[in-house]
Amino acid sequence: MLIGTSALLLAMGSIFFFENLISFYTYMALVGISAAFLSAGGAAMIGDIVAGRKGGQVVSTYQMTSDFGIVLGPVIAGYLRDSSGGYALPFGFGLAVTFVFLIVVITSPETRDRNYLPKR
Repeated sequence: MLIGTSALLLAMGSIFFFENLISFYTYMALVGISAAFLSAGGAAMIGDIVAGRKGGQVVSTYQMTSDFGIVLGPVIAGYLRDSSGGYALPFGFGLAVTFVFLIVVITSPETRDRNYLPKR
């Protein structure tokens, strides 16, 4: 989660400073890397929390909130873009939300059981 969030923060921050095609490709590559790490990290964290118990409600709640964010994010970004007349406000808002999420990731307790040894 830390790598994915950091890559996303770096990508969203870089979009403000560079306005050429190479920086756009770099931005998209960093967003893709962050998406890979964030989706795997979130699923692993849910698996650690459930730890073999019946976790259908936990997994479904996680998936529903993720889907809610996917639907709500573009609506908020579109409103911010229309109200401000540019893309700086929506990207700045996304950057602020990502920074808050990075703080949450850094301060969250480890979910993996350190005493667990896989069977061979």
